[in-house]
Amino acid sequence: MNKKIIDMNSEEDFFEILKTSFIKYKTENNKSIELLLFIIMGLSHLNEWIAPGYAPFTKNGNINVPKTKYEQFSNDVYLTNEHKIVREICNKAKRIESSVKPLISCTRSLDGATDFDNGLVTSYTVDGRDITEIMEKLIRFYQTRWFN
Repeated sequence: MNKKIIDMNSEEDFFEILKTSFIKYKTENNKSIELLLFIIMGLSHLNEWIAPGYAPFTKNGNINVPKTKYEQFSNDVYLTNEHKIVREICNKAKRIESSVKPLISCTRSLDGATDFDNGLVTSYTVDGRDITEIMEKLIRFYQTRWFN
């Protein structure tokens, strides 16, 4: 008997996992880079779950005209500024920077501390924008334009 490690049968299941992960990320006092990267990569590739095999552009850079509502949505999300940012993070074209609070002022316990020199990571930014704002806009786009 084969057991599944992850049981995601649809893009809806995957999206629910991403939303739950995002809520967890937002409420963390010490922002987890691992959780952040999971959400970013998930949001970057979710449109491929919706329209498998479709790419908005051909290898030559020409527009690949959408033929179905799935491809049209994939194209629409691909063209958003937020999707561009998460794609560029996944492709190492954008740099994420962290903001920290000194450990002494952040916590009485060392349980949440991962970097004693710098302190707790309170946020991550890309081009001066909080990554939480970028992901929230992209999640809202998926929610309102596809999953409602």
